[in-house]
This record gives sequence, C-alpha cells and structure tokens, in this order.
Amino acid sequence: MGLITILVVIFFFGAFSINFIVDDFYFLKISRVETLSDIAGFFSPFRTTFYRPLASEVFYAIITLLGRNIYLAHALVFAVYILGILALYRSLKHVSGNIVFACCGALLYALHSTHVFQLYTFNTFQEVLMMTTLAWSFWCLTQKKYVASYLFFIAALLSKENAVLYPGIVLAARVLKLPNFPTLSWKHIALFFGYAAIALLLYFPGTQQVAVTESIYTPQFSVPLIINNAFWYIAWAVGAPNFLPDHMRSIFGPALPTLWPYFDLPFTKLYITSLVLYLIGLIAGG
Repeated sequence: MGLITILVVIFFFGAFSINFIVDDFYFLKISRVETLSDIAGFFSPFRTTFYRPLASEVFYAIITLLGRNIYLAHALVFAVYILGILALYRSLKHVSGNIVFACCGALLYALHSTHVFQLYTFNTFQEVLMMTTLAWSFWCLTQKKYVASYLFFIAALLSKENAVLYPGIVLAARVLKLPNFPTLSWKHIALFFGYAAIALLLYFPGTQQVAVTESIYTPQFSVPLIINNAFWYIAWAVGAPNFLPDHMRSIFGPALPTLWPYFDLPFTKLYITSLVLYLIGLIAGG
C-alpha cells in the first residue's frame, strides 16, 4: 500500500495546484458554522440541493477550519481516497485469497484516469467519500462486523445518492456465494435495503428542487436510454475508454466519424492492447 500511495500522489499530483471553483464558493458559504444547530441543520432533508451532507456541508466546514488552505484540503481528499483503496485491497485479498490479484486490482483502480475528475476538484469529493465508505462497509461485512458495516453504509448514503445501489451488490455477493464471503441472514440483507429506502425519502425534497431548476437532472424513463447507459457503465467497468460515448452516442446507432481517428493514436493503441491483454489474463486466471 505504501507504493500505491506514492504512485497515486505522483500520478495525480497536479490536483494540488487546483484552486476553488464556483461550486466550491457556494458550499463554503452555506457550510459556515456558528452554533451546534448549524451542524444539525446540515442534515436536514429540506433543501434546494442534493442531499449529500457529509460530502458537501460537513466537508466544506472542515475546509474552513483548515483556513481554506487548498493544499491541506487536497491532502484530506487524497487521505480519504487512499483509505478507500486500502479497504478495496483488503477486500480483494480476502475474497480471492491471492495477494498478487489484490495488489493488481487495487493498483489498477487507484491509478485509473477517471479518478482525475474526483481528485482534482473539491465538489466531486462526494464520489471519493462514497467509494471509501462503501469499500470499508464491504470489508467489515467480510469480517462479520455487521454494525460497523451498517454505519459505513449510512455514511455513504449521506455522501451521495448512488450508494442506494450497494444493497444490490451485497445481495449478489450473498446469492452468488462469493468466495470467503459470509452467509448473511435475510435480516441483514433487509436492513441494508431498509436504510436505502429511508435514504431515498431523504433525497426526494432536494432532488425535486434540483430537477425543477436544472432540466439535465430530470428523471427519464426511456427504456432504450436505460439500456444504452447501462451498456456504457458495464463497458467502463471492464476498462473501455471513457471518451467512447462522445463519439458513439447510442449503441443503437452507428458511431460518429470522429471516433475512428482516435484508434490511430499511439496512446489509444497502447491502451487497447494493454486492456485486451489484461482481460485475457484476468479470464485465464479466473
């Protein structure tokens, strides 16, 4: 983990030069703390923004306590990120029983280029905190530390709404009998889904307000759109370049002419070749 930490800092070192942006100043303003009731108010669901109190108001309140020093703030983000990678490494090592696989998996995730968006700006800390708390929740499950697992999951729910999908992962690990994963009782499974259901109720007021003011966040229930987006998420999960949707807007139609020049670039050729070799090795090793 020491080597991974060093590589993460080197690979994403440019983040330390990024200053606050417009969204940051907004959250710095609303996260001012003068009384204890202000802190309690961070967790009120009645708001005009998404319900992400830990990753927004609480996080920015801590930045204020640090004197709005961007270097200390970025160091905090990196520290939380590294803690998440540590939990990922431990989980991979536990379920696979293979330290090499765990190291490679943690390293590939830690240095993936998509994390540039999460580590470079403070307003995307929500994704870092959600990942870290979910990773520790899963690790605690593998160790049968159920109360700690619930608490980390609740922290994830207070970081970003995507965390509601986590109970599905837990259920899949239980049904598919993931190696070295405890046989959870249905009571434990139900508790995870129950916490997610409560969180959905808390998300509703703020989400409705954002959807009214920002049309991009309005829910769309188009079946082709759902299938298309699901395809891209699965493709990204196995390492497909994240620029592909910019040049292939839908899997139901042809790619744009601008896509093909990318495959002539040396970097793209190297990336695709490495990805194919990695997937072949992963399948063969499994």
